[in-house]
Amino acid sequence: MAYARFGRDSDVYVFLSTRGGIECCRCALIGDASSFVALTTAEILEHLEQHRTRGHRVPDDCIAALDADAEENDAQIAANDAKSRR
Repeated sequence: MAYARFGRDSDVYVFLSTRGGIECCRCALIGDASSFVALTTAEILEHLEQHRTRGHRVPDDCIAALDADAEENDAQIAANDAKSRR
């Protein structure tokens, strides 16, 4: 599920990655079409605040949805991380 997609109101594309983590795809803060992957909701929220500080558009509903899903997403990321370490 995407929390934000590139468009008129958004300069970010953020989603819960099947590879683990919450991904900021083609992140403008990193450049060269690389993605930023956060391993916690708090980390992606901090990252998105950096986007806003730079003047990038981050939809308010993206922040609200990430906040609402934080516990579930963090648990899923931790479970995926535990599986990959086996």
